[in-house]
Amino acid sequence: MICLHLKDVAEAGKVEAREVPWGEGVGDMQGILQEVRRQKIPAVFDVEYERPGDTRPEIARSLAFFARVAAGLPL
Repeated sequence: MICLHLKDVAEAGKVEAREVPWGEGVGDMQGILQEVRRQKIPAVFDVEYERPGDTRPEIARSLAFFARVAAGLPL
């Protein structure tokens, strides 16, 4: 595995569900990150939003979530 392209969404099971910052939707983003660490997968994470406009605030919140969770994971 080289890259993980993760999305968190506001509603499960809907193709048109709105993307939200990691940890703010229905996905178990913390659980995914914990499992990646448990398996010692040397992956790169890709954060993007597939909508027009300035997505930097959402990306910043996703990165903050990632940093919080990563800080609590065992090495």
